[in-house]
Amino acid sequence: MAYVVTNKPRESMQSHSLLSPYLQSRVHPLKYQESGKRFFLKRDDELSFGISGSKLRKYHSLIPFLNRNEIQEAWLIGSRNSNNLVGLAQKLTEEGIPFKLFLCGPKERQDGLNYQIIKSLWPTVETHWIASEKWPRVATFVDQLRSAQDKRVAVIPEGAFMSEALSGAMSLADDILRNQKEWNRVFDHIFIDSGTGLSAAALYLRLRELNVQTPIHVIQLYGNPDEFYKSLDACHHWLNKKRNLSQTDCNQQTDLYVSSPTTAKSFGARNQTINNFIQKFAETEGVLLDPIYSAKLIHSSLEIARQKSLKGSLLMIHSGGGFSLLDHLASQR
Repeated sequence: MAYVVTNKPRESMQSHSLLSPYLQSRVHPLKYQESGKRFFLKRDDELSFGISGSKLRKYHSLIPFLNRNEIQEAWLIGSRNSNNLVGLAQKLTEEGIPFKLFLCGPKERQDGLNYQIIKSLWPTVETHWIASEKWPRVATFVDQLRSAQDKRVAVIPEGAFMSEALSGAMSLADDILRNQKEWNRVFDHIFIDSGTGLSAAALYLRLRELNVQTPIHVIQLYGNPDEFYKSLDACHHWLNKKRNLSQTDCNQQTDLYVSSPTTAKSFGARNQTINNFIQKFAETEGVLLDPIYSAKLIHSSLEIARQKSLKGSLLMIHSGGGFSLLDHLASQR
């Protein structure tokens, strides 16, 4: 039977409050415990079947922006293994916005589960391959192409790191405060991973905006900890502009700790320690982790909590990454 699509005007998705029901995820304690500590896991991985929780939150403000501005096409920048590209492919299709891909690397190398998913489910998508030596300037190159278009085109950078995604990402902080009320407890420390840094920066800035001083521990997975502070400065600038506030300095952060992973420190690197941790965590906790983000986050969080002798209720944010786990398992066969 043919799949028939009825052409109709695109309806504009409305931007809801930061506590929209579909952005609410649960928290539960881990079985693993240490003296003086109780570890909790926030299950943003459960927010969506095919879009990681951190990305879904970003789209909460990004998609309404695209609709309000009547964007006719979106150009997506990312790697062949990008979770963001898979997530955006779904949301843009839902909203009726065509998209193109601008990917890093040689066209001949088309491995990576996320890229294969896109090519299998969106086989006609136009893809442009950018050589790795030109990749640092990809945003400028793509923006130059966009300026020559006679239609409304939105360029979405890696990880949707853009001001229009910040408000949605900030919903994580509000949801954590909701979790605290549910559990009738205050989380003494919060651990979150960071790629481009927008989600972690949004969490920190929103909590401080709400006068919540909970220490935030950021595990910087892409680049080095200095990369996160650059992202934080950019997000702080966007937030001040959005709130019509004076441009204050964001160099004097309190209760913000940024570190590299405690193992397999290069982005995308995997080792036997991470492999064993993923298996043990599933066997013990019944929770699936991926080797790129969540496994490194939780492994590093446990190590840092032990090294720093942290006490109290410690919350770790599980953002998702199911496709990365599947890719990892397939490569082990």
